[in-house]
Amino acid sequence: MIEDADSARGQMLRADHLFHVTLKYTRTADVIKNTIKRLVTSLEYAVAEILERKKVKGIPVIALMKADLLKKKFPKVKEVKELVSFYLYLKKIDKGQYVTKDEYRKNVAIIVDDIRVDIPKLRELLDKTKELVRFAHEF
Repeated sequence: MIEDADSARGQMLRADHLFHVTLKYTRTADVIKNTIKRLVTSLEYAVAEILERKKVKGIPVIALMKADLLKKKFPKVKEVKELVSFYLYLKKIDKGQYVTKDEYRKNVAIIVDDIRVDIPKLRELLDKTKELVRFAHEF
């Protein structure tokens, strides 16, 4: 099955490849940052997909405004709140200044505002994003 390059699933495939293949061999902070960027983009597409499927009027262009609109339109849905808060969390990691730790070694990590993202933490973020993208596709 060929995935559209501009879809949440397409971005997840790229993030998976970055995590499972590229990070395995390079062990650099740039790969961690790029994986997080892919996760953020995947969630942006997931939010847009929900809004389009539910035929919400007046969808804004800016991704953060889309996330706020989604939270306002579906305030009682627990998964929507979780999706928006996780999106904001990833956005904070993506946009913040980071410090690298143990680059080119087994325990490579980036630290952003007291949040340490190493390989096990990145795995958790990847799994959580997959779960939320799956929810968005089924919602």
